[in-house]
Amino acid sequence: MLVCPSEDVFIGSIDTIGDEKDGDYICNALVRYIKTIGVNNIVKICTNNALSMKSVVDLLIHYFPSLYFQGCVVHCLDLLLED
Repeated sequence: MLVCPSEDVFIGSIDTIGDEKDGDYICNALVRYIKTIGVNNIVKICTNNALSMKSVVDLLIHYFPSLYFQGCVVHCLDLLLED
């Protein structure tokens, strides 16, 4: 989903049936979209806090050092409130 002041735009989907969703797979999928949109047009990428997503963030920062990443705040609050 691409969100901008004028409108929200659906940019695509990926059929992942039968694929192992490891860090490399997710990173390659995101790299395709980042290149399509243009790294200069991306402000932030928000991910969940899964271990595989943390490895994806490290890989993407290697490819695109200008990107900013934010973990899911709602997930963090949920973890805090579970106890």
